[in-house]
Amino acid sequence: MTINIADSKLTFESGLFSRYTSRIARDKATVLSIKQNPLERLAQCETISIRQAENVTDEKKRGDITIYGSDLGNRILDWWTGDDAGNKQPFRDKDSVKESVLITARSGKGVFVRRFIPHLLIAVVVLPVLMFAADIVMPAIAACTLYVVLMAVRAVMAWRHSSIELTDTYVLINRGNIACIREYVRYPDIESIRIRRTPFTRYTGRVSLQIATNSGVTTVYSLTLADARTLRSYLV
Repeated sequence: MTINIADSKLTFESGLFSRYTSRIARDKATVLSIKQNPLERLAQCETISIRQAENVTDEKKRGDITIYGSDLGNRILDWWTGDDAGNKQPFRDKDSVKESVLITARSGKGVFVRRFIPHLLIAVVVLPVLMFAADIVMPAIAACTLYVVLMAVRAVMAWRHSSIELTDTYVLINRGNIACIREYVRYPDIESIRIRRTPFTRYTGRVSLQIATNSGVTTVYSLTLADARTLRSYLV
């Protein structure tokens, strides 16, 4: 695997037997996503995805670039934001990469409910089937209990990770459950902002914020209505 950054162009080459080469211009890279799961955290590497504008000839996302097992997340973020200074600056650590935060908002417990309740319903339906139809009582109870506990842990982690930050240069959206995912979106690439209410909004005061770019829609769930309106006012 080879990554070459030269001015406003990034070239990525990969493949063992068949060589795959992809080049993308900085102004075409709409969304930068950096994911790190527990194993990647131990190995001090990340999975980097660069999304560009969708078009009718790119139905399978062939124009997007995904780089696995790379430790160049901060370097590519510098290039993406235009702070690489012609590829002459030294690599920056995470603390120096982080810009000043203008506005920040965290998701509420609705993220936990959204992630956990469907799995709880699955366990409630499957448990009687295994107990009475398959006649395996104790293994069924143990398996369903373990499943519910694991899904609850994933839902809690998704809730803890979910937030949105507005900096001087970009919008940072944090999400993910087991893996921590950071999505970066530049302000000029944002096409529209939508606030989505549900039937429960009148009781919880929580809404979803949808940020649309030419490469797709990213949603931040369970924000307060006041936070969502403040973010929308700043972004549009």
